[in-house]
Amino acid sequence: GFHAVINYFDKSLLEEIQKVVRGGVPSFKLYMLYPGLQLRDGEIYQIMQWVKQAGSVTTETGTGIGTDMSGNVLVTGIFQSSLTIGSTTLTSSGANDIFLTKYSRYGEPVWAVQAGGTQDDQSYSIHINPAGQTIIAGSFIGTAQFGLNSITSAGAGDIFVAAFNADGTNAWATRAGGLGDDAALALSPWINGDYMIGGRFSQTTTIGAKQFQSAGGNDLFLARIDALGVIRFAIANGGQGDDAAFALTTGTTGKVYIGGNYSQNIGFGTNILLGSGGTDAFFATLSFDDLYIAPVVTNVNCPGGSDGTISYEVAGGRAPYTFQWDNGSTTQNLTGLVVGNYQLTITDANGCTKDTTFTIISESLPPTAPTAATTDRENFCENDNGNILLTAIGGTGEIVKWYTDGCGTTPVGEDEILSLASPDTTTTYYARWENVCGITSCAEVTVHVRNLPETPISVMAIPATVCAGAESVTLTATGGSGDIFRWYKNSCGGILEGEGSTFVVPSLTTNTTFYGRYESYCGITPCLPVSVTVLPQPVKVTSVTASVSEICFNY
Repeated sequence: GFHAVINYFDKSLLEEIQKVVRGGVPSFKLYMLYPGLQLRDGEIYQIMQWVKQAGSVTTETGTGIGTDMSGNVLVTGIFQSSLTIGSTTLTSSGANDIFLTKYSRYGEPVWAVQAGGTQDDQSYSIHINPAGQTIIAGSFIGTAQFGLNSITSAGAGDIFVAAFNADGTNAWATRAGGLGDDAALALSPWINGDYMIGGRFSQTTTIGAKQFQSAGGNDLFLARIDALGVIRFAIANGGQGDDAAFALTTGTTGKVYIGGNYSQNIGFGTNILLGSGGTDAFFATLSFDDLYIAPVVTNVNCPGGSDGTISYEVAGGRAPYTFQWDNGSTTQNLTGLVVGNYQLTITDANGCTKDTTFTIISESLPPTAPTAATTDRENFCENDNGNILLTAIGGTGEIVKWYTDGCGTTPVGEDEILSLASPDTTTTYYARWENVCGITSCAEVTVHVRNLPETPISVMAIPATVCAGAESVTLTATGGSGDIFRWYKNSCGGILEGEGSTFVVPSLTTNTTFYGRYESYCGITPCLPVSVTVLPQPVKVTSVTASVSEICFNY
């Protein structure tokens, strides 16, 4: 609700407002006024909140003023020799130097900084953005220093725009111009944190990527600068006389309002202004439609690939458009791209530009191998009717595929956890991750399957006939399989005689039938019998008798 006014003064103003003058030469004065400023007959009818003045024995001029969101007041201008503001004394490097100073909302100096070089430097306009950064614009000759940033003019005078942080340090400084006398005379915020500057140039000048040739003496220009000080587009206009843009402001609908002067004639689009002699004023409204693009980005499938593409449709602005990619291409769309960032600048027929960064990434990464493979069941019998669950642990990719007969040989299923019918033989399963970028090595797990016992083909006893208690008998089973072969006597599964497909019976006393079969975890086979005949041993004669005990000789 307060008004901040900047001006310069000399002794002629002493009767109109309270002030302090040093040496009778122009100084600058800052007034902070309550709301309701009124001017009547050249006199100020206002209650002042505070007034500040700075000056020296030379000339100082305040050329721009603004306030930040906290009510602090920022002032820019030019000075010669030295200038003391609060406790800070600035010393000029040359003819005119630029000053920028900050006052609190109560009029107390906060800081003061200077910029410029050994020749004539001018600050004409100021703006404070919502973040508290101060932007100033003007002209310079030779080499000018803005904090740690140095810029050098190309000719008699060049355009500068510089940004200062809330503490007075310089954020950036940029220049434009040519061999003639060029200056930025007006500054206003634009959308998206950018700025518009306006001014004049003569002869040939370069502003950003655009080069202009004046039609007469001075021509006017308009340029857009982004929040980092990069000039994004520029346009110029003028007639045979001297033309300049001294003031501008921006609207919220892409319009820029420009005020300035011209001599002779000047045209704005289809509107031709005829000079009435000397210098005339003009006011113009320019419309700028934002360029808009609807991109379609196709990423590369895998790292190291070159199948990425960028395509889009352009809207807004005014055709025709030109395209400039940071890789040197000037086509609208790009193909055969690798992973990376791609910067595009589109320029329309008005000189408006749109900067866009596209990022190409890899849709997939190379797969990584599983660390292990497991099964929930094993060591079951071959006639098992259940299922097994195979699990691949760790690794990455699009899908896990399982194989038998070797890694990648015979496919049996997909997924990190796979359910399969139980195998009927011991089987090794191989798991690996796969995607469009490749395949990994396999992790493996072996599912052990127990076989069913098989009936022997035959059994035999050698010898098959023996004398009782006199010799051993060797029992032999041929063929078949199982965990163990057992021999029984009297009946199949009866009295266990011994184990092994070959078994020696020490001796027999009676005729005996042996029954042999294979036995295992998964069952038993039918028995095959074999008999051994046992012959009795001769028995010792215990006594002898005769029918008569005595007979006559030759009876």
